[in-house]
Amino acid sequence: MVARQLSITQPAVSQCLKRLREIADDPLFIRTPKGLKPTPKCLAIRAQAAAALDICENIVTNKAVSFDPATAERRFSVSIPEQKTPYLFSVLGILLEKQYPRIRADIVRLSEDEGMSALSAGALDLFVGFSGKRDDEKYRSEKITSFECKVICSKMCSLYPNGTLTRSQYLTRPHVKVAQGLDVTLLDNALTSLGLIQKTLLLVPDKESAYELVRQKDCLFIIDRQTAQMLCRQHDDLKILQEKFSLPSIDIYQVWDARCDADPANIWLRSYIKKKCAPS
Repeated sequence: MVARQLSITQPAVSQCLKRLREIADDPLFIRTPKGLKPTPKCLAIRAQAAAALDICENIVTNKAVSFDPATAERRFSVSIPEQKTPYLFSVLGILLEKQYPRIRADIVRLSEDEGMSALSAGALDLFVGFSGKRDDEKYRSEKITSFECKVICSKMCSLYPNGTLTRSQYLTRPHVKVAQGLDVTLLDNALTSLGLIQKTLLLVPDKESAYELVRQKDCLFIIDRQTAQMLCRQHDDLKILQEKFSLPSIDIYQVWDARCDADPANIWLRSYIKKKCAPS
């Protein structure tokens, strides 16, 4: 049936499928009791290919290329860091916007190398993270917000009543730290460059553990401003200390494949995410 639809022979179809599997490094289709079923990578490629074919058709027919999110049916794939912060999860708002009933988003977590490979393969629309600026023949990037550092403590901390933090207090007071993560490494490097090396009380595996520990101990925890504000709204025993010295900030970028630079759907997605990630 496929061969007839394409007006080519069955062996030619098989050869094309073999070549596509080699390029994608994926079987693309798997056999099930109900017949062939596309793999997740095949579905991702299909969405990208459909968009590319629409652009080609519009170019050939001289139609104006446009994208109306209110009526368009599109599933995007976006990667955010594993060591995420709440405002990066704002991209999930795409699923909740009633004015975009046919827009869907798959949120994945890829390393920077995995993300760049997925962009090149057409399996990912945007990579959001701490990758830094990229503008070359393969990728484009845009800063969407900054990881502005703040220090929080709880009522268990003797600094809580006054609510301020000097450089000397920062350096001598015990801190809770997350053991690993790209944003953790970048933060450590930024703090070290300013001579703000923390006196570590305890290393914990994730930020959720750090939040709980700081509520129980006389210690400090450094986190992005948006998360700090959210935690203080949720827990009245937490407070953001007003520092009397400069803390670093880390830029967050969205990266896309250069071939999608002028794609109206990708342009809309980038604009949407930048708007959602803007500091409130």
